[in-house]
Amino acid sequence: MLDKLGKLFTAEQIAEQLNVSSRTVYNWINQGKLKAMRLGNSTLRISERELNNFILQSMNMKEEN
Repeated sequence: MLDKLGKLFTAEQIAEQLNVSSRTVYNWINQGKLKAMRLGNSTLRISERELNNFILQSMNMKEEN
């Protein structure tokens, strides 16, 4: 199962990759725009697969506008 997810990233790592604040990444997660998995009580991780899906969806939204 983990092979299908690819790498796992923290919100901070995603923020750095996308050049946004970590707060923005947490907002996307809370809004359901970016899917994250909870490991334990407070640890969130975003899979490489979900990050790629999020980026593709964002690109599609820009093309429609």
